[in-house]
Amino acid sequence: MTTLAAADLGPECLVLEVSEKAIVEAGGAAQSLAELRSRGVKIVMDDFGREYCSLAQLKRLPLDAVKLDGALLADIGGVSSDDAIMTGSVFIAHQLGLEVVAEGVETPAQLDFVRGLGCDAVQGFLPGRPAPADALDWWTTRGRPLAFALSDADRAERAPLAAEGAAAQPLVG
Repeated sequence: MTTLAAADLGPECLVLEVSEKAIVEAGGAAQSLAELRSRGVKIVMDDFGREYCSLAQLKRLPLDAVKLDGALLADIGGVSSDDAIMTGSVFIAHQLGLEVVAEGVETPAQLDFVRGLGCDAVQGFLPGRPAPADALDWWTTRGRPLAFALSDADRAERAPLAAEGAAAQPLVG
């Protein structure tokens, strides 16, 4: 919080992405994350669905969003169990009031699939390749968020979720 204050930024400007594994394996992580969230920091579980966290744990964790692991998208349309896991994960996350980012979107078919599920944002090579750090200055000085809402225009104003080197893209239009 001291660093944010020194940079004259509020806590709402910070999005903390924590891997699913780190949250589950760190015993006191939920309490620490809850404290940060109570101060206005956005908390996102990264790599959800990889192997560590159960869907039931989502209700106990202080989260704002989940980023579904890209491995779940690899066989979309070919492995019905992956389709079912993605569908169920998005539904449950939304029922718990969490935003959902689909990672690993590389093909138009994957984009269509996650659009149909109602994901809130996407990330992957299809929306944008990783870029050098100086591209971040170019992007942000033009007032463009690093992630966009995928369905409602009002979500775009709420909280752009950080995208690891590649801008997440809207699913509208």
